Amino acid sequence: HKNNHLNIYFLRTNDGLEIDLILEKGLFNLKLIEIKLGSGIKSEYLKNMFKISDLLAIDAELNISDKLIIYTGKTENLGNIEAYNWVELLIKPSKRLDI
Repeated sequence: HKNNHLNIYFLRTNDGLEIDLILEKGLFNLKLIEIKLGSGIKSEYLKNMFKISDLLAIDAELNISDKLIIYTGKTENLGNIEAYNWVELLIKPSKRLDI
């Protein structure tokens, strides 16, 4: 039986580090999503994404399957992070998130 249950979380640490969305589908399978209004990606966004990923990865059972940024800029691959233009994400089936 396939588990189609999706949990959605927000995380903010005591020192102000945060991620907009954490999607959990299945047991311990996480996607980290940062949503930005701007069209550029600041190095700060990437650093924070990796810090959160490292923080969550302390629990060996967690699997961070994807790190995504949704913003007004162009869709591109940034190595270990995918950046999606929000309009393209909504209207082009090939750009949809596998949730």
